[in-house]
Amino acid sequence: MRLKSYQAATMKEALALVREELGEEAIILSSARGDGGFGIKVTAAVDTPEPAVVDSAPMDNTDLESPANRPDIIRLLAEVLTSHGVDESLTQRLLRTVASLPVRSPLQGLAAALDAQFGFNPVRLDRLHKPIMLVGPPGVGKTATLAKLSAQAVLAGLEPLVATADLMRAAAVSQLETYTNALQLPLSVVANHQEMLKLLEQAKPQQLVLLDSGGINPWMDDEMAQLQQLVGTDMVFEPVLVLAAGGDTLEMAEAAEHFRAHLPISRLVITKLDLARRLGGVLSAAMAGKLYLADASMSPQVADGVNAMTPLALARLLLGFSRSSNVGNSPNKPVAVSPTTRKMKSKGVSSISGNRRMYFLFESTVLGDMIVSSQI
Repeated sequence: MRLKSYQAATMKEALALVREELGEEAIILSSARGDGGFGIKVTAAVDTPEPAVVDSAPMDNTDLESPANRPDIIRLLAEVLTSHGVDESLTQRLLRTVASLPVRSPLQGLAAALDAQFGFNPVRLDRLHKPIMLVGPPGVGKTATLAKLSAQAVLAGLEPLVATADLMRAAAVSQLETYTNALQLPLSVVANHQEMLKLLEQAKPQQLVLLDSGGINPWMDDEMAQLQQLVGTDMVFEPVLVLAAGGDTLEMAEAAEHFRAHLPISRLVITKLDLARRLGGVLSAAMAGKLYLADASMSPQVADGVNAMTPLALARLLLGFSRSSNVGNSPNKPVAVSPTTRKMKSKGVSSISGNRRMYFLFESTVLGDMIVSSQI
């Protein structure tokens, strides 16, 4: 299958270009406003006798005439990716992958394409080889994500050592302390890399260590330099990038690329998926930063934890299967329930959205009527 995009002043002119080069058998996969907001851009495809390829690499022989690879699946996925604002070159790479595989549904095809183009490496709290430090811009939800990871660790029977190096933001320490108090965990405060090393000396053998950091502007050299000093060059901590979904595609890509250029980052955690309708920026950030997609936060409630990001989970998000009726505008779409939430409910731990209180693993500590939310 051959894919190509055409831009013209009108749809009629664009279709004429398609027919002229690809012939009458070509199908239109998607259409959108042209680059710079002028004219119209269409992406078309036509079956070709040669095998489809990904990144010009030879593919195994596949039956492109299989019912699973019929044009309507390709067309649907093209529309989905375009609606999410996915970069055109990445869209075509994903569609070529789908066309080259014997898939039988859009979900299966998109998951397989994502698996081929991206890496996935969720944070396994019981298998971490080194402490992790959450880094990223201000307001992306690093502190709430750390609280979610801490809650999941406690539910798994672990005793995490929780610390923060966020000394610049007002009330940052007290916010995280609210979470750790509810979990009956002490909170340590560190100001520099040396204090971080001393903290590790106090940790028990094989103890999980989770560290929060202050939000920095990646384009401010002095702030990035301060974060570099905090992380250090000894590779003792693993910095994990946290970005919020729904951002501009280019901004998210450049931010991820910039963080990766200055820090030994390999994993990306995505937050605020409940507020985002378009996820093209997520794909662009992972691709531009050459980062593994690790975990995702799909709820503002700490009790819901974070969800491991997998090709199938990401495909379901892009296709709208895991959106609530408030986000996806469809009351019939199933709502994703995290394993943490299910485990909490099985232990009699209430969610915040019910009676506006959260009982973690104990009856004596209640956060009154305060909502513990990642939007703080």
